[in-house]
Amino acid sequence: MRLPSRWIARLTRLSLAARFRLAGAIVGVAGFGWSAWIFLTVPEAPLHEVPLQRLKVQERQLEMIGGKFAVEAAKFSAWFDGLWVGRSLGLTIAVLTIALTLALVWLARIAAIEPVDDERPD
Repeated sequence: MRLPSRWIARLTRLSLAARFRLAGAIVGVAGFGWSAWIFLTVPEAPLHEVPLQRLKVQERQLEMIGGKFAVEAAKFSAWFDGLWVGRSLGLTIAVLTIALTLALVWLARIAAIEPVDDERPD
């Protein structure tokens, strides 16, 4: 049986709060580095020019077939698809990195709270 490496042995000695803080730092550095690299190296996504009249006709047909909800769902889907292309991908990853880092720091704060002992001798 192989013994764990020294790094793993050191990590297991850390408290749960310290592990969450370390994970938050690693996610923050890696996520911001990755998003900056994407934002600076990837060219802007090309815009596809579609005549406004054609879009209105398609929107009207979609509304007739599926109702207003289908039109709004199509708009949401187009917006969501745009988040994963070009420079906006870098910004999307930066926002997700911020959210995940804040969640890990919050978990570290919760893990650092000492449990309350409800059983007190009278």
